Amino acid sequence: MWMHARSLGNPRLLGNIRDHQPFFERIDAEYSSALDLNGPALLQLFGTGVLRRHLLPVQFLTEELDIHLRSEDKSDASEAARITELLIAAKRQPWNELLQAYHQALMKSALSPRSVRTYLSNAALFCASANVGNEAWPAGRLEHYLEAKPGARNSLSRFITFCRSARGWKVQMPPKGVVVRPLADPVRSARKLRDLISNVEETGIASASQDVLGSILAESLGFPKAVVLSSTATDFQVTLDAVTYFYGKERICIPQELDPYARRFVEMLVK
Repeated sequence: MWMHARSLGNPRLLGNIRDHQPFFERIDAEYSSALDLNGPALLQLFGTGVLRRHLLPVQFLTEELDIHLRSEDKSDASEAARITELLIAAKRQPWNELLQAYHQALMKSALSPRSVRTYLSNAALFCASANVGNEAWPAGRLEHYLEAKPGARNSLSRFITFCRSARGWKVQMPPKGVVVRPLADPVRSARKLRDLISNVEETGIASASQDVLGSILAESLGFPKAVVLSSTATDFQVTLDAVTYFYGKERICIPQELDPYARRFVEMLVK
């Protein structure tokens, strides 16, 4: 009757009613009373996309039942849909369980849906980049990622804290300005590093000379050996998770595979 009153003589009247019939059937199946209907309930049931395709029924509900869709409710519903898409996309990924747990933790905090989506999206992008699974990512991966996407630092900080507290992983946000220097000639460096490390393994790292350890670090960082050998203990920052080398304005994270050699080298500098 509402459609008839506003569309007198419209030959498409019956067709229009039939087009929107599934919309009302869905409401009828979901709710036993019109008193249960409100804007957030409709958004949760249909989502913003479906409601846009049924503008006439939405207008009818507004005029006849005083049901209004607030802009903030529509925005929240849109963010919720995007969050669902993120979680579905991670279903078959090795970081699925971690992302689901992080989502639950975010939902328990006093965050807006948009903030939850932003935090979750940045965490998912990093997990995909570092191929995160059931164990913490290797040292250097986070530094590499932040070097390419420095704008993700603030958002990822919350995720790193979650991984440390909920998973017990020894991970932390690197200081601002930390970089992972790429090797100039990876093939040549790999061969030389292999030979140097083989020599150390034969004698044991405790017996390795300062010259050999310095050569390993120099080769991995792409520096002349003299630069590394002239370093002092104050040029290094040693934590439980990583060793960072300070060179001029650069802060370079030592690759995790070379962490034992760097720690031993710093010990020899201290002595």
